[in-house]
Amino acid sequence: MPLNAGFSSGRFCPFAGCPTSRGFRDVGFLRHRKLILKSWDRNVGNVGTETWRGDRRQAGRTLVFSGQQGCPRLRKLVNVPSVPIFLGSSISSPNCPGSASCSVSAIAVGSSSLTFQAQSQYCIKTATANVTVKPPCPTSLTVDQITPKSLPDYDHPTWLTGVGILARMKAGPAGKDYTGAVLLEAVTPTTNSCPSNIQQYTKFPTITTANNSPLTVGSSAAWEGSNFPSILNDFYDSHKIIVGINVLGQTSVQSCVAKATQKYYCSGSLVGTFTLTNTYTRGTINGQAVTNVSTTKQ
Repeated sequence: MPLNAGFSSGRFCPFAGCPTSRGFRDVGFLRHRKLILKSWDRNVGNVGTETWRGDRRQAGRTLVFSGQQGCPRLRKLVNVPSVPIFLGSSISSPNCPGSASCSVSAIAVGSSSLTFQAQSQYCIKTATANVTVKPPCPTSLTVDQITPKSLPDYDHPTWLTGVGILARMKAGPAGKDYTGAVLLEAVTPTTNSCPSNIQQYTKFPTITTANNSPLTVGSSAAWEGSNFPSILNDFYDSHKIIVGINVLGQTSVQSCVAKATQKYYCSGSLVGTFTLTNTYTRGTINGQAVTNVSTTKQ
């Protein structure tokens, strides 16, 4: 029965002091009962406890009651296990009320603890996630600068075939800081016009993402006796070949060419594809016959 519905004292109540159609009369003693409000009641609300004395209830009057409210609409947050996420991305608690703020963003690279917070009218619940924040992956790469090197090689000055280039690569698109992003390369030989007896020296090596050293955006480099500084969103990739013998001296040809396809990946996604070309030509240094290697990357 609705709380505000009227009824006569003689019909439902056998004693004096019962409610009438006008409301509650002074009864001179305390009444204490649980309120279970129905959808048709005027005063719809949470379950609570009402205590009154001589309330003089009137139709249309707001019923004010007190009680232990708790968090009836706030589910328990679940702590998120340690996971890797990218800088600037968000992570959410898997058990969070739709109206609560349970998503937080990573703002620094490294390991940290992120705190989620869910808030209702009556309480706040929190949960934490231990995360390893990773820098964002670039989605494109371009050749920023090429540094060539010819014989003699810095590390092996007496070797007779070499050397190549140091490619400075730019991670993109612009507008983000990719410092610390890790890339893996894969190199696949494609063509080789050199005589078969020297192809073991002139072919590009086959490299997979599982058997190469990672390349880190923002790193510096030491190459052929020179130091190369860290540059925002750039990384260095060495392409050189050195052989102790004069390779073309083992043949009758004056030159030959070998090519390969190089691909870069970040977190499993392809971010750049390039063609590497090594051109081998005969030459001399101080009267010593050598094979010079010139490299292009496009």
